[in-house]
Amino acid sequence: MLNMADAENCRCCRSPMLADDPPDAEMCSVCLPWNNLRELMRTSVPAWQIHMQRDQQQLLDDADDWLDGDGAQIAELLPSEPAWAALLRAVSGQRHIRADSDELDLESEPELDALRTMLTSNHSPLFPGVASNHSPLFPGVADNDVDPQQGKLSIEVAGHRLVSDGRSLLVDDVPIEAGPGDLLLRMLFEANYEVATVRFLRMLAHIEGRQDEDGENLELRRRRTALRSCRFHSVGAADAPRPAANMKGFLESTPPLCDWDSKRWMLGIDDGTGSRVLMPLPSTPTLVERFLSIWSGRPNRRVSDRLRAICLRWAARRSTPSPEARITPHERSFGMLRGVIDANPERVALIEDGLLITGTIGVRWSITKGRGVHNTPYVIEPVCMIDPERKGNPVCLYDNSDELPLGDRLGMTVLGLLNDSIIAQTIPQVALAAAMLNYPSRGVNNPQLAQILRQFVQVAED
Repeated sequence: MLNMADAENCRCCRSPMLADDPPDAEMCSVCLPWNNLRELMRTSVPAWQIHMQRDQQQLLDDADDWLDGDGAQIAELLPSEPAWAALLRAVSGQRHIRADSDELDLESEPELDALRTMLTSNHSPLFPGVASNHSPLFPGVADNDVDPQQGKLSIEVAGHRLVSDGRSLLVDDVPIEAGPGDLLLRMLFEANYEVATVRFLRMLAHIEGRQDEDGENLELRRRRTALRSCRFHSVGAADAPRPAANMKGFLESTPPLCDWDSKRWMLGIDDGTGSRVLMPLPSTPTLVERFLSIWSGRPNRRVSDRLRAICLRWAARRSTPSPEARITPHERSFGMLRGVIDANPERVALIEDGLLITGTIGVRWSITKGRGVHNTPYVIEPVCMIDPERKGNPVCLYDNSDELPLGDRLGMTVLGLLNDSIIAQTIPQVALAAAMLNYPSRGVNNPQLAQILRQFVQVAED
């Protein structure tokens, strides 16, 4: 069984270190086999922060002077919406930036409140081995009053169909699995020419520094729509469409990297000790888009660097430490893996180079670092329950998720092997590997496994 330590947090998954971890360890035993510490430390500090601290000391000094002088009142009121609007006006010179005075009270909408609450407590049908899966869309919402026996919830709001689907939310059949849930719901009620799910997913991709597969097409459609609706902007305005030549660089420029609560994204900043501080970003969609637009270099890079400098200096003064904050997809993926393992302490053991999972068909499964079947970055092998030194042939769970972070892939693999009696019914080599390892020369005396094998034989004969 895994024991939690009261010490520092893992540099990778950002969860508390385990009791059995060495006192001077930087990573927990779950993350250690899969990560290079030097590379992890290099990528855990946001690139924009490194740039500011290394190359823009004068701007940082100017930011200190501004926060003590002309911007003192704004600094005092941040992170309120009016203060964010005032900061973005001061930085960009765009005087028309305003906070939304007609903000929707989500808790006053009974159906939305029920949906929010359900998503925090819904047990994922895809992950039956996890005892409790709180929705990553609403991480800060309590679920004390929720009936865990509720099924899916489907509602119609503002012309959109919303369906709770395990830990994710389907909005007009588009799955949303991460980000501030309240921010997404606010987008559904906004009068905007662009589809809410497209806006939200583009925000998420921008914050994480990902280039969506159709990112360029979405941006091209956005510019064409703006022209058709006669929404012209002066050249260089913060909200002007980007020139096509800068499109690729725009999305590949240093992303802000954020954690989030249910209401807003939280800008992550390294505090110099390996821990984090968080600066809450605006909670209204239009202000978030203004922030991201200016952050990305519009009207110019000098303006974006000034915004970054002010954020960095404000956070150093007023933010509270958040050592558990996960601001990269890699950290979040290993946070998911750690959650799966912590929820199954009796059936998942840590070994030197990976994990040992106890399935339900008379086999243990090892997942170790290495080049596996179909080029996966891990090797899955059945391990004899009687003789732990005896392993069977490597198997493949048909992992077709190369684009996912490693922790996500490992987490899904662990969950599948915890329920090997289920996946063995659809993946023949899992059942065959278990049978060949435990019963190579005699009849299979595991009734469940024998039934699965008979089904495969019958299908083959038919």
